[in-house]
Amino acid sequence: MALSINHNFQSEFTQLNLNRTQMGMNSSLEKLSSGYRINSAKDDASGLFIADQLKLVADALDQGSRNALTGISTAQIAESSLSQVFDKLKDMYTKAQDAANDVNDSVARQALQTDIQKLTSAIDTIAKTSEYNGLNLLDGTFTNKSIHYGARADQTTTITIQSARATELGASVVNGSGTTGSNASNYAGLLAASTDYAFDTNDTVDVAGVDLSAAFTNGDATDAKTIAEAVNNNGTLQSLGVSATAKNGSTADAEFGVLTVEAGDTLTLNFYAGKDSATAVASLSLGNAAATDQTYTLDDVVSMINTDASANGSSLNAKAEYGKLVISTDGETIGVEANLAGGGATSLDMNKLLQGATGTVDVTTADQSAMKVGDLNIVGSDAYQSDFTGL
Repeated sequence: MALSINHNFQSEFTQLNLNRTQMGMNSSLEKLSSGYRINSAKDDASGLFIADQLKLVADALDQGSRNALTGISTAQIAESSLSQVFDKLKDMYTKAQDAANDVNDSVARQALQTDIQKLTSAIDTIAKTSEYNGLNLLDGTFTNKSIHYGARADQTTTITIQSARATELGASVVNGSGTTGSNASNYAGLLAASTDYAFDTNDTVDVAGVDLSAAFTNGDATDAKTIAEAVNNNGTLQSLGVSATAKNGSTADAEFGVLTVEAGDTLTLNFYAGKDSATAVASLSLGNAAATDQTYTLDDVVSMINTDASANGSSLNAKAEYGKLVISTDGETIGVEANLAGGGATSLDMNKLLQGATGTVDVTTADQSAMKVGDLNIVGSDAYQSDFTGL
């Protein structure tokens, strides 16, 4: 018996191509619907790997963006709280200025001080209670917080918010009030006799751990301006936010009146400014052993001082104010030396020349000297240590 096999080759070929077309169409529809060229390994195995890596980075960058926004939100909350602190500091400033007005009596000043204390308490409350996600922001504990903004491990930034507590705000200030010294000798003798007014090799000039003693040499007069300039010219102290100012002024304790230099006498008045204890910036020779008495008014003395000081390029300036001699510098130490030659009855009280000076120049005490050291003010944005041992 003969066998036969029925086979429709054309139909099978058509079915195969139809399936291929359907698979291609499904792949195209998948790409169109997903928006991705590669949806599975069959599309592009290596391309899928690369795409997955890129998507991972993109997701990490998206999270990093959210992290950065969280950091910004944290900073904005801290900024808002600090704005409230600043408003209270302004109120404290104006109340302190009000209290400085001498028209206020003690009761009014105490009321202002009470308000300032309440403002201080409010600042501390803000500093202790300002927080984000349970983290305190202004109490000094929010330091070196990492914000991971990128896809890589090292793509971070740190944020630190300094303490806004009342005890941590404001400048750290060191004030040095100048003093006056007197001695029955010449100016060099005054410096040699007292370690409080002259620099020697054992003295210390230290600010925030920076040694500034090189600004002086042995025997120099203590000088606030020299210290202030050493502070302001030091790079390390500048980076720490430390700066200094100096000022000095003297109003004589007694009215000058009219000075009479007796016939045959010579009264020499030398004025010094700064740390230089050897060179007078103004030298007045009064009387000059004249055969007759010589008289000098305060205006005469002021004019002679200013003429010499100006010629020597010194900041020392003199003026007459309510009958008293007023001397000022730009922070430099003021020194006065009086020497009397001759046997006449010439006499001059040192308190007519310099504030706080004592002693009298006369036939029994021919040499007198006095000095007034300026006021020094050193300000730092943060607390610092200072040491002026021996000065």
